[in-house]
Amino acid sequence: MESSDGCCSLGKYIPANVRAAAMNTYFPWSGAVCYSVLSASVIHPNLLPRIFPEQDVGTVENVLLVASHMGIGAFMAGRPHLMSLPCKQRWLYATYLTVLFNMGSLLSWAVIRVALPSNGFIRVLLGFLIGGSTLAVGHKYLKHVDKKA
Repeated sequence: MESSDGCCSLGKYIPANVRAAAMNTYFPWSGAVCYSVLSASVIHPNLLPRIFPEQDVGTVENVLLVASHMGIGAFMAGRPHLMSLPCKQRWLYATYLTVLFNMGSLLSWAVIRVALPSNGFIRVLLGFLIGGSTLAVGHKYLKHVDKKA
């Protein structure tokens, strides 16, 4: 089923306030948390094996990455500067931006990891700080772009 602007209309079965809360609050926040945990786990590769069985670590990392994509993508799709676009185009741009953001971050973390000391606590702390600060800078930038729209 498609709506008049070309997007899936399954959302019509979900009350508007619940849909808005999920897309504008819950998904973005869960994506931000997963992004930060992913940052810490890439910078300190021994973090997740201490919490999860060795055979599940790859799955957990993939879940963190997918959840990060979904949360940041939902956040991007709801930005005021994209709201004038048709739904499919808005989601295309949001998907492109979230993949660019997440994959660029993964590359940056891998490069940064080489330069850090081997102390696990410092790596985890810096991982969370780097992930959080990257999200904060991105949020501030998007607020600036939204003001111009």
